[in-house]
Amino acid sequence: MAKMIASTMKRNEQGMALLLALFALLLLSGIGLCMVLASTTETRIDANYGGSLRSYYAARSGLEEVRDRMRFASSPTGPGMADLLPKDIAGNAGGVLYVLNPTNGETVDPADPSSPYFDNELCHDYNSGVAARDSRCTVVPPGAWKQTLTAATGPTAAVVPSGYKWVRITLKTNRIADPYFVDGDGTSAPLDTRVCWDGQTEQLSPGGANPACDANGMESVFMLTALAATPQTGGPNGSRKMLRLEVVGPSIRPPGAVTMDVGSSTSSSPVLATFNNVVPGISINGSVHGVNGAPPSGSCSAVAALASNTPLGTTSLQSSLNGLRLSIVQAANSSCNADGSSIAPNNCTPALAWVRGTDTLPRFSTTAPGTTPAPTPTPTPAPTPTPTPTPAPSPTPSSGGHDGHNEHSPTPTPTPTPTPTPTPTPTPAPTPTPTNSGACAVSSTQACYTRLDLTSPFLSATPLFGGLPGNSGDPLVYQSQSANIVVDENQAVLNYIADRKASGTNYFEVPVSTSIAATYGSPTQPAVVVITDSSLKLNTSLTGYGILVVPDDFEMQSATFKWTGIVMVRSSAGKFLIFTGATGSINGALMLQSGSQFAVTAGAGSFQVTYSCDAIDAAMGSRPLKIISYSETAN
Repeated sequence: MAKMIASTMKRNEQGMALLLALFALLLLSGIGLCMVLASTTETRIDANYGGSLRSYYAARSGLEEVRDRMRFASSPTGPGMADLLPKDIAGNAGGVLYVLNPTNGETVDPADPSSPYFDNELCHDYNSGVAARDSRCTVVPPGAWKQTLTAATGPTAAVVPSGYKWVRITLKTNRIADPYFVDGDGTSAPLDTRVCWDGQTEQLSPGGANPACDANGMESVFMLTALAATPQTGGPNGSRKMLRLEVVGPSIRPPGAVTMDVGSSTSSSPVLATFNNVVPGISINGSVHGVNGAPPSGSCSAVAALASNTPLGTTSLQSSLNGLRLSIVQAANSSCNADGSSIAPNNCTPALAWVRGTDTLPRFSTTAPGTTPAPTPTPTPAPTPTPTPTPAPSPTPSSGGHDGHNEHSPTPTPTPTPTPTPTPTPTPAPTPTPTNSGACAVSSTQACYTRLDLTSPFLSATPLFGGLPGNSGDPLVYQSQSANIVVDENQAVLNYIADRKASGTNYFEVPVSTSIAATYGSPTQPAVVVITDSSLKLNTSLTGYGILVVPDDFEMQSATFKWTGIVMVRSSAGKFLIFTGATGSINGALMLQSGSQFAVTAGAGSFQVTYSCDAIDAAMGSRPLKIISYSETAN
């Protein structure tokens, strides 16, 4: 019995090994499958990451290549694009520049919605009607809104980085900014207002969408957007990345040929001059000049002749210029007659004669209109018999068969004696109205005898000084939108000087008491010259290219001074003084800090300050555009 039971139990255990083996095989297969899946996933993750990384660096390479090429002008043998950069905002004609980089004969068209390289973010950079920023674009602007340039241009074609497909260049506006700039009342500023760089920070242009930032004393901010796509197994377009840079020129755009950081001081005038009936040959010109001083170069916008950093500074400049104009006119009107002759004891010079003018009345008045009654024509009396001289009796009869009377004249008054009667007072003739083409041309509603008033603006349509934020009605004066413009640009120059000092590249610290060279720098190797003495009293010739910094007074005494670049006077009480006999020029910009003054003495020679952005750029070095922001756009 026991044997039978054991045999039965033995038969019941048959087949378990197979089941256990199958279960183990299944478990191992599952583990193996999981390992294969994990390995494949890791491979795909690695491939995706590698593709994404390659796309990222391809886009970065495109951004950096274009950022470098923006320094140079285009040419048949070179890949530059400085002369092709957009001058208007996106959506307007020529407001977008694409740098295309096709490979293997492919077609890259960022304006084709069916293209794998379509620009599906552009609609958020102009007024397209697409409000949601997280939605992909399907539309492009109408009309001739873009320019294109092939990356493989010129001798550098062989080294153009591959991978990126295009780089888009646009001007930054408030629509692109995130978050938006806001006005003083806390509301969003107009979305298509340009964003500008004042040397240290971004701010909205006081000119709105137009004019350009550099017409308002600032640099334009460019947005560079790059799309890169790399081939990868599993997708027709490969990995895509869209990156952005905000870049700005490494130089500055002063708001005037002469800029003045007037600050809060009102104790002194920023512009001083003495005349003694001699008009100094001083010229301050804000139109654009080339490095050689010849106008125009066209590489940037014109600026004001004089610029201040605050409304108070503009008021001071206005008062100073009015005082200068008044003294010149007073000297001219007291020295010159209409025919150019002198009024003793004064001497009428050609310059004063021009100011006086050749009209009956002087060209310019020094009193406000209305304070002196305007000359009016005297009405002609009604025709009445006018006595005429009676000829003496003569035995010879008058010729012509007349009785001795003029038949066209009223009857003469009889005379008791043979002597002629006294000549009667002639009829007053109408007083002529002096002409002045300038005043008449400005306002036809004003009588021509109303001339330019130097004490108060009288033409409501064209005030003597407009004082508009950033765009003064008077082309001689610029009132900046923000006090930071002049201050920040001054600091930007000082930062650059500090960098040059650290590198020691063509940098000079000169004690004037020891020696000063006749020439510093060259057009291709601009120098930075810092005067270490408190002031520079120049009585010899000095020529230079680059940046010249004077801590205190800069006095030119019978010297010839010619500088191409930037001249900076830093002292709070310093003066830029042009004495008798001093001649020369500054082609670039003169920057006066912290209440410094521009002063001219009687008898000063010919001296001119001309604005040149090219000379300023050369003085601050030819460097790639500065990166002020970086972002990655979801794509």
